Amino acid sequence: MALQKITGKIKKAGAYPLPAPKTLTFNGQSKEVTHRHTIQMETGEWVSFGESHLDAFMVKDDDDKWKVLGEGSEVLIKYTANGDYKNAKKANLTVLELVEGKKFEKTNSAPAQKKPSSQGDSFVNPAEIGQCMNLAAEVLGFSGGDMTNPDKAKEAIQWYKRSRQLFTSLYPSVGVEEAVKPQPKPEAATPQYDDDEV
Repeated sequence: MALQKITGKIKKAGAYPLPAPKTLTFNGQSKEVTHRHTIQMETGEWVSFGESHLDAFMVKDDDDKWKVLGEGSEVLIKYTANGDYKNAKKANLTVLELVEGKKFEKTNSAPAQKKPSSQGDSFVNPAEIGQCMNLAAEVLGFSGGDMTNPDKAKEAIQWYKRSRQLFTSLYPSVGVEEAVKPQPKPEAATPQYDDDEV
């Protein structure tokens, strides 16, 4: 698949926590990944850089030092398109002009005041929306038209949330060696007749 290019300034660059850490194998070595790295361009387009053990989107500057990629940085990204989704590797990211960002840090202090928002105070991880859309297309068989239909979108979101909730609740209690027992099929009902009716 040929790589496509996008150039411009970054609106957001982030490392979004995964719902739960998972272990992936890179070049024969296992590594625990905890975050999904994503960039939103000023044009509104999102580019996913996959999962990482790093809790910040780090790049090297001109002095070969690691810095947090920040808003306003100008970049060239070579990516592959999968439908509406753009996927890239960090090796295909060129920072043309770096604006250093700040690493997100959790603190035990009182929560900061929320900024008012026209869309409410709820935050949705863009990676989670992408997962929901991918699964709607792959499992539910949604087409492009379905993805822009509000009723179909609600159906997909409900399906995704129910599945995620079920998997989250079952995950801790399922052992690796435990055999999965198939559910018994219900027996067909045998019609019952009263002797007087025959």
